[in-house]
Amino acid sequence: MKKNVFLISSVLFISSCAGIQPATPEEAASLNCDPYPDNYKQMIIDYLSVGLYDPMSAQYRFTSPQKAKFKGGCGWYIASGINAKNRFGGYVGEKKSQFIIHKGKLQEINQFQSEILNSLNQ
Repeated sequence: MKKNVFLISSVLFISSCAGIQPATPEEAASLNCDPYPDNYKQMIIDYLSVGLYDPMSAQYRFTSPQKAKFKGGCGWYIASGINAKNRFGGYVGEKKSQFIIHKGKLQEINQFQSEILNSLNQ
């Protein structure tokens, strides 16, 4: 149940980001995206673990990479969740993040980056 809620909220979030949309099955078949890296999970772990007090305690969740389109290109969308211990030894609760991998580079999706992608692709 949690996995379904996570996936649905992730899809709704990416749909709300200006300019970045998940590809429909028909569109995905016609998009020529670079293949996603085999080590995409490690790329996300490396990105998220910076600044953690106890990186070894971190628990990660990932969705499967899905093709996503934006003006002028396509990439791979991945949603993730991280929960790690704080200085007091307690878990702080899951933080959800969304990423796009485009041309082998990982970028976290947020409103600011969505606006940058829109301005670059106009």
